[in-house]
Amino acid sequence: MYKTNFYEKLKENYWLNYILYIFIIYVAVLFYSKYMGINNPYSDGITHWNHSQTFYPFDVFHVPVFVFSIGLLRIFLETFISPLGIIQIVLFFYFFISIIYIYKSVNILCIDRKISTSLVFLFFLWPFIGVTSAIIPGSDYVAIALFSIGVFYMLSNELHIGAIFFGFTILAHKAMWPITFFIFSFHFIKFYKTLKIRTVFIYIILYLTPLIILWIFGSIHHNNIYWIIESNIRNELSPDGSIFLFDGLIGPILNSFDFIAIVKWLLIISIFVLSIILLKKLYPYNDPGWSICMGILTAIILYCAIIEEYEIWAIVRYGRLLVFPVALFAGKHFNYTINFQNKYIFSSLIVLLSLSQFIFIRYVKFYMDIN
Repeated sequence: MYKTNFYEKLKENYWLNYILYIFIIYVAVLFYSKYMGINNPYSDGITHWNHSQTFYPFDVFHVPVFVFSIGLLRIFLETFISPLGIIQIVLFFYFFISIIYIYKSVNILCIDRKISTSLVFLFFLWPFIGVTSAIIPGSDYVAIALFSIGVFYMLSNELHIGAIFFGFTILAHKAMWPITFFIFSFHFIKFYKTLKIRTVFIYIILYLTPLIILWIFGSIHHNNIYWIIESNIRNELSPDGSIFLFDGLIGPILNSFDFIAIVKWLLIISIFVLSIILLKKLYPYNDPGWSICMGILTAIILYCAIIEEYEIWAIVRYGRLLVFPVALFAGKHFNYTINFQNKYIFSSLIVLLSLSQFIFIRYVKFYMDIN
C-alpha cells in the first residue's frame, strides 16, 4: 500500500520526480568526484578553509559569508569530517535552500506550473556546473541561495526583507554586487512616483550596511580604502586595470581554437544573445518581477562587455540566473514557449546536461593535476 501511494504521488506531482532526479545526480556526481580522487579542497577552497579557522573576513578577493559558514560548522565537525567534507556539507545546505526558494520564486513569475518546474529543473542541471557547484568548493550556491530568498521576498512585496537578504548576498560573492544594484535601481526607477524618500533610505541602509561595515574595518586592517575592489579590477578586467570591451567574448575563440574553447565560447555567446533578446522583450512589461529580471539581464550583459577572457567563465556560472527572466517571459507567452515536456527534446536535454556534470568533474581533476 505504501509503495503504491508513493508511486502515485510521484506520478501526480511531477516536480517530485525532478527533485528526486536532481538529488540522484548530486549523489552520483559526488561519488564520481571521490572516485576521481578529488578528496581535498583546492584553489579558492584552500583559501576559504584557512580563513575559516579564524573567521578572517578581510580577504582581498573574496567576501566572508562562505568563510563564516565553514567556520561555524568546523567548530562541531572538524574532528570527525575532512575539510572537503565540511565544505561540501555547507554547500549542500545552500544548494537545498536554493532549490526551495528558486522554485517558489519561479512559480510566482510563471503561471504555467509545468514550464516553471521544468525551468527550475534545468537551472540545477545547468551545463557543467548545475550540480558540481554544490560539490566543488566555491561560493556560487552560497550567493545564489541568499539571492533567491531576497528575490522571493521582493516578489512577495516584502522589499525590506528582500533588502536584508540582498545585503548578505553581496557578502557572499562580489559577482552579485552589480546584479543586486541594478535590481534596486530598476525598482526605484519603476516606483519613484510612489516611493517615499524615507522608505528608499531604509531599503538602502538594509542593503548596504553589512558591506559598508566590512569595507570600513577592512580599510583599517589593510590601510587601504580600495582593498575590497582593487584586486578584482586588476585581475578580472585586465592586468593593467583597463577595459577592453568584449575581450571575454572574443578572446576564447581567437586565442585557443580547441574543443573546450569552442564549447565555452558557444555557452557564453548563447547567454549573451539570450540576455539581449530577453532585455528587449521584457522592457515594456509592468510586472512585479520586472525590476528583478531587468537587473539580472543588465548585469549579465555588462559582465560580457567588461570581464576579461580568463575570468569570463563567471558568465556561465551566473548565467543560470536567466531562469528568472525566462520564467517571466514564459509566464506571458507560454503558448509560444518551447514545449519542455516533449519527451524526446526534454529527455535528450536531461541526458546531455547530466553528462556535462561528470565531464566537468574530469576537467576539474585534470586542472588539479596540472597545477
